[in-house]
Amino acid sequence: MNANEIVTKVQEWINSSMILSDKLPISSSDNIKSGVAIRMMNAYRRYRIWQNSENTIDFECALRNYLLSFNTDIHINGYNPTFPNSFGLVLNAATDRIYANYDLPDYVNQKFIRNVFSGLSVMKYDDKDNSIKAVNSYIYELTNHRFSKFKSVEQQLAVMGSLRVPQGYTALVAMSTGGGKSLITQTVSYQNKDSLTLIIVPTISLMLDQCRNAKDIIKPANLNEIMYYHSGCDVDGLVERLLNHSVRMLFISPEAIIKNKKLQSNIFKANKSGYLQNLIVDEAHIIIEWGTSFRVDFQCLDSFRKLLIKDNPLLRTFLLSATYSKKTVENLKMFYSDDERWIEIRLDTLRKEPRFDIVKCSSYTDKHNKMIELVRKLPHPMIIYVNTPNDAEKIRDELSDTGFNNTRMFTGRTSSSDREKIIDEWVQDRFDLMIATCAFGVGVDKRDVRTVLHTYVPSGPNQYYQECGRGGRDGQPCLSTMLFTEDDINVARSMTQKVLTVEKLSGRWFSMLNSDKTNKKLAKVIMDTSVKPDYNEKDSFYIEASNADITWNVYVILLLRRAGLLNIVEVNYVDDKYIFVVSILDQRIMFKNDAAFELFNSIREDESKSIYNEINELTSKLYRVGKICWSSMFNDVYLLTDEYCAGCNNHENLKTEKHSNFPLKKPIVYPLAKANSRLSEIMSYNEEMLIISKDKKQYMIKALSNAGADIIVMPNDKDCSFMLLEETNEFSAQTYMDYSEFFELCRMRCNYFLSGCIVFYVDDDQELAADLLNITASKEYKRVYLVSGDFFVPKRNKNISELVNGVCKFDYIIEKELI
Repeated sequence: MNANEIVTKVQEWINSSMILSDKLPISSSDNIKSGVAIRMMNAYRRYRIWQNSENTIDFECALRNYLLSFNTDIHINGYNPTFPNSFGLVLNAATDRIYANYDLPDYVNQKFIRNVFSGLSVMKYDDKDNSIKAVNSYIYELTNHRFSKFKSVEQQLAVMGSLRVPQGYTALVAMSTGGGKSLITQTVSYQNKDSLTLIIVPTISLMLDQCRNAKDIIKPANLNEIMYYHSGCDVDGLVERLLNHSVRMLFISPEAIIKNKKLQSNIFKANKSGYLQNLIVDEAHIIIEWGTSFRVDFQCLDSFRKLLIKDNPLLRTFLLSATYSKKTVENLKMFYSDDERWIEIRLDTLRKEPRFDIVKCSSYTDKHNKMIELVRKLPHPMIIYVNTPNDAEKIRDELSDTGFNNTRMFTGRTSSSDREKIIDEWVQDRFDLMIATCAFGVGVDKRDVRTVLHTYVPSGPNQYYQECGRGGRDGQPCLSTMLFTEDDINVARSMTQKVLTVEKLSGRWFSMLNSDKTNKKLAKVIMDTSVKPDYNEKDSFYIEASNADITWNVYVILLLRRAGLLNIVEVNYVDDKYIFVVSILDQRIMFKNDAAFELFNSIREDESKSIYNEINELTSKLYRVGKICWSSMFNDVYLLTDEYCAGCNNHENLKTEKHSNFPLKKPIVYPLAKANSRLSEIMSYNEEMLIISKDKKQYMIKALSNAGADIIVMPNDKDCSFMLLEETNEFSAQTYMDYSEFFELCRMRCNYFLSGCIVFYVDDDQELAADLLNITASKEYKRVYLVSGDFFVPKRNKNISELVNGVCKFDYIIEKELI
């Protein structure tokens, strides 16, 4: 189905009396490509919004977006645009068809807006990608032959690196949004038989999406192998399947783990028996980078994990996200690593979709008027980010006064039940204008958000980047527009003054510590967070909470934890309050004296300085808009990313500095995989082997692969797809790579990826043989060189058989040994 056919269908929908359906009104037989499918959904969303609209404004905004997105016009029975029209809609009286003018204000970048409306493909770093990205037989079979190749070298490194994580280790994986992180979860979960993987997901909508996706790809014979749990689900049925060891993947929220005692106790049983083998945390950056939603349970997952590790030291932990700041990595390593059993697979990259447009306003009235105009003129779906819940209510009322009624609010005041409903409606395209504070966004996988409009200055580049990241998750261009005044900068900078004073920090801590509700044991302190402080002044801050005392007391405990003064041993949720079991690491906080006050003052100054530096990094850039690349500040936060900007106030065209085409940003030296395969047994104590095979090289590659080679290295012009036809074993960690990837990994000293037993398809390439033998000499992995015949290597003045420090065998001998 092409664009013209879509336009024809949309006109038929609008002019018909068909009943509104949640499903896309096309069948699989239409055989539409993915890019056209996105546009089809765009068109159908407009149709649905029109049928749900209570007034003309919502419909005309949707109609404008549709007409400009498809660069078309339309006839609608009995409908004429309002006049004068604020959406650029015009009726051509001669043809009785409606079209839309862009009619854009001059204070925004019109090129960016037209670019987003037209849905131009996002530019890539590389026009050429000749790398071999074939998946191994394990992944090929697990995904029901859906994936024969990885999406990219980045995904290959992330997935195969995750499969190599040893027992008892924690792996932090950074991989771009849309890069295929879900394949990590799926392959790791089925890596071993009769095992359970617990996947912690921050939102219900994302949980459901990931569970559906896993079932669709893996297609398990028993659908209950892959399950999810959140409040309201059948816990008894889940517990029964856990006891029967019939669940392989369990998607769950952090709140369910901490607060549902029945489920928690059965997870502990599964762990103690060795059935639980993997703990995966999605969107792991929010464990540290908490916002106004104050995800206490998410932040306390490390204490839950420590209890698991105590009974099952072989448990593997995976922390997944797209980007990590330096501070976040440091804290995650502090909380989640044990005895340096820590691996970082860093494939950090900046988002390619946003076009940044920063607009300074002269006053609040000026900002208000521009905001209303941009809601009319910029592409939808749109998120309007505001500073406080009061601001959200005010903007909702202002938009309602101008005719926009199909909007929703999502703030710290939004109840849990309302949050679930709003997210579901948002993902299902029931509305396309969201007004939100920073409480909204993490893990909400709505892929086609076209505009993120900031009407306030966030608390730093990290928060700002995460909020901008809600747009363009379908890989298409999006707008990140900010409207700000001088007052907005001052409000942002005033946030440093709202860190708890030393008196309040000390008052809350010692009120909890010395409360009758507190149980001080020899090595642990059991603390009740419902204790009121020993002062009456109300704490004002930018968080919203149903119980301010509990929220603030939790904040104090987490702050002291981040400062390294205590460990959180366990967290329990009893009678709507959190009970913390902590071990004190610094005895100075046990006594209310000058030493404690001095320590608290140091902590308070560090926290205030950290917040100030974050805010100053962003606000200082606002004074230089148009003079510097706006995206450059993200490289200061996410230190391993390369420079990338698809456009900002400083430049309209792509700006990038790609230091290397290789996506891995950080060497991983240890741990090394051991060569424990049939092939390594045949090699015995030899570290190298030469195999001569003139006409059966593909057959030998397949045979060596089945014998357990960890890595197969092929020339850049070869294809590994012929190896995917074999039946898979329980698990295969085999990686297929080309020589360019291999040499990059050698250059970066990534021994973690280059260990075990490696087979090199050399054929009779003399240059390659010389370079390869030089770089593999004295390595810690076993090496097998597959050649067509014994040939002379001019650079070394010897035959290859003389240069290989090991046995030389012909293919028919190896074939017999492998039987």
